[in-house]
Amino acid sequence: MPKVVIIGRPNVGKSTLFNRLIGKRRAIVDETPGVTRDAIRDISEWSGRTFDLVDTGGIVADVEDPLLDAVYKKAVSEAEDADVILFMVDGKDGITAVDERIAELLRPYADKVIVVVNKIDKAGEDSQYEFYSLGFDDVIGISSMHGTRTGDLLDKIVSRFPEETGEAESYDELYPKVGIVGRPNVGKSTLLNALLGKERAVVSDIPGTTRDAVDDILETPQGTIYFVDTAGLRRRKNKLDKLEYYAHTRSDRAIRNANIILHVVDATEGFTHKDAEIAGDMLDRGKGYILLLNKLDEIVEKPADVAKKFREIKREIIGERPYLRGINIPIMGISAKEGWNVDRIVDEIWKVAESHSMRIPTSELNRYIEEFTDYYTPPTKINKPFKVYYTTQPSIRPPIIVMFVNHDEVADNYITFLRRRIHKDFGFYGVLPVIKLKPKEREKK
Repeated sequence: MPKVVIIGRPNVGKSTLFNRLIGKRRAIVDETPGVTRDAIRDISEWSGRTFDLVDTGGIVADVEDPLLDAVYKKAVSEAEDADVILFMVDGKDGITAVDERIAELLRPYADKVIVVVNKIDKAGEDSQYEFYSLGFDDVIGISSMHGTRTGDLLDKIVSRFPEETGEAESYDELYPKVGIVGRPNVGKSTLLNALLGKERAVVSDIPGTTRDAVDDILETPQGTIYFVDTAGLRRRKNKLDKLEYYAHTRSDRAIRNANIILHVVDATEGFTHKDAEIAGDMLDRGKGYILLLNKLDEIVEKPADVAKKFREIKREIIGERPYLRGINIPIMGISAKEGWNVDRIVDEIWKVAESHSMRIPTSELNRYIEEFTDYYTPPTKINKPFKVYYTTQPSIRPPIIVMFVNHDEVADNYITFLRRRIHKDFGFYGVLPVIKLKPKEREKK
């Protein structure tokens, strides 16, 4: 699939253009410079061609801050294997020293570059011509805010693509989607970089470094995996500053769209109440779930001691969290920083992905539910027996089981018990199937 990368200094409108070209609000847009730190990506489509669109963090003039240096390196890395580079500048500001610096960085890729002069609605169309002095042949003026000439820009982009190879229109149609979640600063971005074998997400000891959900793909012998590294999940507060609010909503969206969850826990801090909330929420949603106890290198001195320490922590976690007992979920001890056990995670992802796609034959499922409800009489919240007419599994990823019943006033713990038994008896791995009750509509008189 062709790859298009947006590069430029902070606050020239890169994220606004990214959102417009993908047709939805994905990147955080704010007037605060440097809001986009990581590169984020999504699918865009124009004239029947789909392409991978990447929005990078803003490049600044002096890279003394380690975090800004990481942003700069990510942007350059994305440009290296791009098919088209959109070098975005601000027509209202004119050419700046930072623009000239970026132009030098992009000089080796000049044949890929389109200079996109933004904000011509404010600066006037003639403002675009001075940007030819940056040394690139293709310059176009647009307004990313109002959409002016973005169609012309898209025509330029797709005209540079190689011959069509039958791309799909959505990542959902191509790959299993894996969300990396956990509290802030537990090592999510370090883990993503270790899995991909390159620096992809911005890594910093400063909590909250990752504000956007960061996407990337990994080719494996079993197939392609699509990763989403989410901003750290915090406790909900009555009041969040604007950027923290955006980060929370992006994380929730990434989780909602992911098929499989890698839940990263800081082993030095233990399995906290917040971790328990995350685990319960992921299992309730029917996500494929893998629990990773990270930073074991800070507890033991050598890899040979990891297994023993991991077993101790695992026993402690399961002992304190009864809902994790009796279900078959992968729990792994790792060090993302040192690479301990990271190579095993991919194999576990594919095992869980296979289970997440499991479909139980309708006849077998109906027979099972009939025998189960006969043996375990469902307790109800009303004075009326609970009856199941028919059961089916209409979907996978997550596996959803729909029971057509006379009423849905059955005890919640009974449905929880049923979910866990189906998980065990049908051999699900890393996923609890979702059960939905659909009461029979009352016959009209």
